[in-house]
Amino acid sequence: MQARQLLLKLRICRGINFRGEYRVYQWLKQNLKVVSGKQDLDLDEQALIEIAQIKRSCQAQFRASFLSDQLESDIALNERMCNYTTIFDEDYPPNLLEAGLPPMVLFYQGNIRLAHQKLLGMVGSRKNSGYAIQTMRALVPELVKNQIVTVSGLATGVDGLCHRLTIQNGGSTIAVIGTGLDYCYPRNNVRLQSLIAHDHLLLTEYPLGVSVRKHHFLERNRVIAGLIKNIIIIEAAQKSGSLITANLALNNNRNVMAIPGPIGHCLSVGCNELIAEGAKPVLTVEDILEDF
Repeated sequence: MQARQLLLKLRICRGINFRGEYRVYQWLKQNLKVVSGKQDLDLDEQALIEIAQIKRSCQAQFRASFLSDQLESDIALNERMCNYTTIFDEDYPPNLLEAGLPPMVLFYQGNIRLAHQKLLGMVGSRKNSGYAIQTMRALVPELVKNQIVTVSGLATGVDGLCHRLTIQNGGSTIAVIGTGLDYCYPRNNVRLQSLIAHDHLLLTEYPLGVSVRKHHFLERNRVIAGLIKNIIIIEAAQKSGSLITANLALNNNRNVMAIPGPIGHCLSVGCNELIAEGAKPVLTVEDILEDF
């Protein structure tokens, strides 16, 4: 089995988590000096259990899944229906190589080379105000003119607005989702997701058949924070997912920017607090462009 095939198998297999997959990747690099996804490997399930440090309570599930015909069927389905890249492949997004706990496998539709260009994360409230719309309508056309690719999470609110405005202005956008490529959440973004998958880039670390789960949104935010070098928070309430993404970006030594808002407005509290803690305030598009 080749290294990239092993990573795909582990990504789809039950009983192993992201940290276990990452331990296998690190072990392959350090002990077998694997640098190419095409390198042949000979590791059985017991060796992988030890390398990945799989908990005793999960070992039986992992072993049964790893040896099952169902897993082989699922792998064949994903290879047939999806494109995928692994951390060993040349087309893997370069910024993610420097991030904490990067995905071992990314499934995608569209142009993976977009992930190698100038990227700007743009996230914010799901219940954005007119102020966010006004701000983004001023910023996005100028970003597109400067060949900056926007990155967001295809959620309701600022995320969806980011993708739509980028497309409307002739730019390129990347959507990172928290399900398999055969699911769309929220459902009102189904046409937008289809358009991004066809003409831009739709990314996920989940194989086909994986539906919406609450913890996937935090995991998706981790990918967004690793994929970019610069991120801007448009609007955020005091304990919002956007602030989690900002903190994940800071942990990856990314540049965090925020749109200042009216004192006391519930959707400006998060951004204003980020700025007070050292995030860069964005007053004009030049404040963003100078970081590229």
